[in-house]
Amino acid sequence: MIGIILVTHGDLGKAFISAITHILGETPIMLEEVSTDNDLHHNSLRQKIIDTCNRLNTGSGVLVLADIIGGSPANYCCEFVDDKNIAAIAGVNLPILIRAINHREEMSLLNLVEFLVNGQDNIIHKLNNRSRYADCH
Repeated sequence: MIGIILVTHGDLGKAFISAITHILGETPIMLEEVSTDNDLHHNSLRQKIIDTCNRLNTGSGVLVLADIIGGSPANYCCEFVDDKNIAAIAGVNLPILIRAINHREEMSLLNLVEFLVNGQDNIIHKLNNRSRYADCH
């Protein structure tokens, strides 16, 4: 199973894990977060990401989900990406996280990344007073 790490600003990663736990009814295994705190030195954050990747990589690789392209979390992640054992995506949101969790056992790391990056055409919807639940997923 592919491990998933959320590397985000502040407590955003914790909030994603809390939300996904609420939606699924349990905390998914092999899902962790690393937060960039203002007090955390670059080397400390780097080591925290390395340690988390090592812990979650059981042979299928690790998917790192960063919050925003160009932000410190995404920039730190670029140091570790090798596309064999560690792959990263910036711009994480709850639908992407749900898809990653739901499909990480049936795909290789590279196929999962391609699926997540190329399957974004129906994630964002404009809602109005005629929108129905069925139209939103």
